[in-house]
Amino acid sequence: GKAFMNMGQLELAQRLLTAAIRDPRTAPRERAFSHLYLAEVLDLSGNRQQAIANYQQVLSVANVGGSHNTAQTYLKTPYRRGK
Repeated sequence: GKAFMNMGQLELAQRLLTAAIRDPRTAPRERAFSHLYLAEVLDLSGNRQQAIANYQQVLSVANVGGSHNTAQTYLKTPYRRGK
């Protein structure tokens, strides 16, 4: 999903990240990052309310690789490419 986001293919990234979140086999680390990346995609797409909901989901799962700090930052200021 992140790779497609970086290529500007936001709809495909959103579908893949949503599928990862919904898959019960997704590892906790991947689930946290899937929520984080999905929130970033949603911010880039102009869906701020959905992005906020996903940043909040990041905070409800394991803090991996600084995911909580990143989510808290983007709860305050929407994600933009190059950040």
